[in-house]
Amino acid sequence: MRPADVADAYRRALREAAEEVGRELLKEAQALTPVMDPADQHPGTGYPGQLRDSAELEVIDAPGGFRIALRFRTEYAVKQHENLRLKHPNGKGKFLSDPVKAMIPRYRAELARRVREKMAALDG
Repeated sequence: MRPADVADAYRRALREAAEEVGRELLKEAQALTPVMDPADQHPGTGYPGQLRDSAELEVIDAPGGFRIALRFRTEYAVKQHENLRLKHPNGKGKFLSDPVKAMIPRYRAELARRVREKMAALDG
C-alpha cells in the first residue's frame, strides 16, 4: 500500500472513531435535556423535548485530527447561550455546557482507546 493510502486509511479510522464517540456524547447530553428542558418548565417556549430534538453533532477537520462539536439549535437555546445577561431564576445560561464539559475527560479517554483499537486493526 502506498504511504498516501496508508495515511488516508488512518485518517478515515480517526474520523470514524471521532464520529462514534461524538454520537455517544451527544446521546448522553440529550439525556440531560428532559430534566432541564425549558419547554417543559415554561409553556410557550416550544414543545417538550424540543431542545433534545434540536441536538446536532459535527465532526470538524482540524489541524492534527478532528474536533467534535455539539450544538442545540432551538431559538431558545441560541438565545440562552449567546445572551448571558438574561436572568435565570431557576437555573443559569449555558446550562448544558457544564455537564457536557464534565463528560469530556471520560470521552477523550474513550476516543483514545478506540483510535488505538482502529489503528491496531489497520496494522494487523
